[in-house]
Amino acid sequence: MGKKYTEYTADDFFDLTYEEAELLRVEIVQRHEEIQEQYRDIISEWNNFNFYMHALDAAQETTLRRHRKKKEPKATFLYMMIDGHTNLTKIGISKNPTDREATLQGQMPLLELFWQCESERSEETQLHEFFDEKRVRGEWFDLSMDDVLYIKSLDWRK
Repeated sequence: MGKKYTEYTADDFFDLTYEEAELLRVEIVQRHEEIQEQYRDIISEWNNFNFYMHALDAAQETTLRRHRKKKEPKATFLYMMIDGHTNLTKIGISKNPTDREATLQGQMPLLELFWQCESERSEETQLHEFFDEKRVRGEWFDLSMDDVLYIKSLDWRK
């Protein structure tokens, strides 16, 4: 018996003596155990690979989100809303005027956002100072239609 088990055909097994068959069986079992161990190592390495790939993906996504937040500051918008109950106009600034409107509508259901444009906080302050004599409270002003048209006509893209 000088051949490896892989060199035998199924018919060759019938020509083996009992002792030769037992020796071949031991060789096959040993090889089977080696392959099982290799298989376990490969599966373990595969699982580690998947773990590290998922961890790396998550880390990269987090880094990208942080980078986007730093590089792309969210725009702010100057806006005007009118309270249909009092006819007062709110001059405000927000990153999301529509959300701001929805929040305030809980207290003032007749509130309506009617104008917005990208702007800076300093421009809101300038308008508050300009219309200070028409201020009723906080950011609420008793503006005329001409006042509203004046605000809308300003060049906000300087």
